[in-house]
Amino acid sequence: MKYRRGFTLVEVLVVVAILGTMAVLVFDLLRSFIADAGEAPSELTIEGLVSQARERALIHGKILTLYIDMEKREFGLREYDPLLETSVDASLAQLSERIRRGRNPTTDDKEKKKQEEEKERRTVWLMDKRKLPANLLRIHSVSGLTLAGPDIFLHFYPDGTSDSFILEFEREQNQYLYIPRQNTAPRYLTDLRPAEEVRP
Repeated sequence: MKYRRGFTLVEVLVVVAILGTMAVLVFDLLRSFIADAGEAPSELTIEGLVSQARERALIHGKILTLYIDMEKREFGLREYDPLLETSVDASLAQLSERIRRGRNPTTDDKEKKKQEEEKERRTVWLMDKRKLPANLLRIHSVSGLTLAGPDIFLHFYPDGTSDSFILEFEREQNQYLYIPRQNTAPRYLTDLRPAEEVRP
């Protein structure tokens, strides 16, 4: 009868060392891959959001609003509701009315809080509010003017068009992302130019 020999201790230790080395390499590779995926460029996130908003406006046949709060550094997508959006002219009219009446600030603060609660109650979000990318500095109109906040409303229409705007990021090159009115791909710019110079 022939005696069957098993693995020696040295052979087992070599195999364990090789498997351990491979496990460490795979773990480091996966960790760096996950970290890179979690830090996707802000521009790609915004581009995806813009294309998603255009698609939803086309599918639902409704005007959608990309609401951006530069003060709270968050944004969300909802159906357009003119009662939720105060234009500059309406804001000035409210301010002049308050001055004319001589109302005190505490009453105005209470009314403002009540209005904000009413707006939040009325709002139907199609996409939950998210945080703005940390490197997003400003939003400009296509003429190069900075859109004042803290609330900024950008619209997407059922015909596939949208308000055109330019996003300014904190980067060394191509720090501007131009979102055109028509359903075409956004373009990166190295400097802020009027819309006439951006068009193909």
